[in-house]
Amino acid sequence: MSNADLKKAITEIQKGLIDANLGGDVYKKRIGLHGKGKRSSHIEQ
Repeated sequence: MSNADLKKAITEIQKGLIDANLGGDVYKKRIGLHGKGKRSSHIEQ
């Protein structure tokens, strides 16, 4: 993840664009991997 990706995610969170509020100031935010969208960016193990 690049610094630019992280900055974009932080900006979106500040605007209220989050995937889930887990409580205690903990939020879930999906971040797309390079070349993939946010939904398809999970990593297979």
